Amino acid sequence: MAKLILDTTFLLDLLRGQKAALNIAQELEESRSEVYTTAINCYELLLGAKRLGRVAETEALLADLKVLALTKKAADEAANIQHSLTSEGKILDHRDALMLGIALAYDVRSIISNDDDLKRVHEITVTRY
Repeated sequence: MAKLILDTTFLLDLLRGQKAALNIAQELEESRSEVYTTAINCYELLLGAKRLGRVAETEALLADLKVLALTKKAADEAANIQHSLTSEGKILDHRDALMLGIALAYDVRSIISNDDDLKRVHEITVTRY
């Protein structure tokens, strides 16, 4: 059974009812994949929901997901990612680094996202939809 994280881009597209995201969600449910999101993704979604007045809808989506926390180990992984990329002259948003650090700390190596920046971390497979 696959373990994967649903990134903010994917979750937003689910909330918007985008067909490609809905199809992937159905495939994940049928395959009984272990599906997670992170505390960082929750933050991003809830911030947007508060701005747009769509908190209830967002809370309902998040209620169905297991949320992986930002731990010291995850923070260390994120710092390693950010340090490595910075030394190569590459930039990664801190929120993305934190999410990827969480993924590595919880031994999740697959993320569903349309954010190409995430592909800079080779230990993680990014699946576009």
